[in-house]
Amino acid sequence: MLPLAALLALTSGSVAAWELVGAGGRVGAALAAGEGAGECAAARMGRHDCAERLGRASAPGSPVVVATAADAWGSICSLARERGRERDLVLVGNGPLEWSAKAGTAILLYARATSVQTLESQPPCPSSRAYGVHGPWFAARLARLGISCTVDADRARFERHAAAKLAWACTMWLACDELDCSCELISDDPLVLELAREVHPWLTDPDGAAAPSERFLLTQLRDYSLSLPGVRPSVRLARLEYGARNGWVISRARRALG
Repeated sequence: MLPLAALLALTSGSVAAWELVGAGGRVGAALAAGEGAGECAAARMGRHDCAERLGRASAPGSPVVVATAADAWGSICSLARERGRERDLVLVGNGPLEWSAKAGTAILLYARATSVQTLESQPPCPSSRAYGVHGPWFAARLARLGISCTVDADRARFERHAAAKLAWACTMWLACDELDCSCELISDDPLVLELAREVHPWLTDPDGAAAPSERFLLTQLRDYSLSLPGVRPSVRLARLEYGARNGWVISRARRALG
């Protein structure tokens, strides 16, 4: 529930109901589309023009959705912290596990962003996950867009799913690029299984909780891949997000191995 100050500001029409950083990307455009999209019409911004507007276009306590590549999250979180809006951040993606503790809400989006500003998913796609103060609000918004989203009250449960999503983000772009095909065709390929098993031991949360079981991780990876016919994960985006994907896993492994 929004605080009284936020509700009064919203009813006055002086600010937007929520903010959206990354409105120009496919995911951001899809999130802004459909029912209720007008609520953020005055608060859509790109990653490069948010320095002036972030946290100032909506009332405190309102969601500030971040749908950019993960390489921008550090600067956005710092800016939100300076303006007292860090708790309102809703980070959408598959960044490192500790990001769920740095923002008020973290989202694992299991869906395909199309070129017509929509999100879609098909069986056996796993449910998207939400954790944090604005989790129920975001799940309701996804429901209006036809995307299932489970709200986790328990952080450990969310982290288990976050680790599996991060494993997919670390392995499938490499495998699809190497094997020159879309991800649903290689969901059980030996190379995919080998890469996933290499990543698995290092997928622990910042508090040292155990990584998800290998069986759970491989099942999630397979189901998501099968739900994306014809999709080849972007090599460009994977390289842009290297520090939040493969590079993050490698750094964890190096620290653990000394």
